[in-house]
Amino acid sequence: MFSRDKQTITLQYDYMKRESAEAWLLAFSRKKAWLAKSLCDIDTKNATIEVPQWLAEKYGIEMYEV
Repeated sequence: MFSRDKQTITLQYDYMKRESAEAWLLAFSRKKAWLAKSLCDIDTKNATIEVPQWLAEKYGIEMYEV
């Protein structure tokens, strides 16, 4: 059985480009990433999102940690 690391990080995003029923498309400087709502907690007021460490690394957005 494969298990994911439970460690999370909080990232600062620039803006939300799109939203679907299951995910947000967020812009981080020049990078964009679809992030599943089931895996993340978003704070639209502060433009931050808490994501699993492995997911941030997958999209190369871990450098936007606050």
